[in-house]
Amino acid sequence: MNWSTNQQIWVRLVGTIWAMLFLLLSAMIIWAYVEQKANAETQARDFAGSVHQMTMASLTGMMITGSIGQRALYLEQVRNAGSIQALEVFRGDQVTKQFGPGASDELATEADEQQVLASGKPVFQLNTDKGFLKAVIPAVAQKDYLGKNCLTCHLVPEGTVLGVVSMKISLEKANSQTRQFVSMFAGLALLLSIPFLLVVFLFIRRSVTRPLAN
Repeated sequence: MNWSTNQQIWVRLVGTIWAMLFLLLSAMIIWAYVEQKANAETQARDFAGSVHQMTMASLTGMMITGSIGQRALYLEQVRNAGSIQALEVFRGDQVTKQFGPGASDELATEADEQQVLASGKPVFQLNTDKGFLKAVIPAVAQKDYLGKNCLTCHLVPEGTVLGVVSMKISLEKANSQTRQFVSMFAGLALLLSIPFLLVVFLFIRRSVTRPLAN
């Protein structure tokens, strides 16, 4: 077998293996990216749940101590926290009937917030363009909610939706961590692929192309 044919076989074998390795590494990088994005969204949901509990516990304490007038100041302070872009608390119909409409900013006007007030089921909306997760979580009347009996003050059946906490959780930090992780993963994969290709090259040269040349 002449030298030209030998070279063509060698190039095809190495090219095929390189292409397969490239596809494998690309699939692994995409998988790592998708997994990290999913983890970031899960963490944002968990964080939203913590913010919901903290907000409701604080507002409940204000109502019990008669300092509910500090509501607006408290919400503003929470909004200034690093990962929280927006935070609003809206009254349900039963609370409005019993205690009145409250402040003007306690009336839910957006469709997703009205939907949660009606259904009692939380809604999570991921906005990838603006980099935030919007969470609308209901406050439901319970006999034991964070150590308090909602039914003591709210004259409603247990399970009634008293209101919703609506917030936007920034994903900027999580997205930055995802990009760093993927970059590190891609760099490590590329670094490991170099000795692998060298081993493949030596193996093909010794086990395939050299015998064909003889």
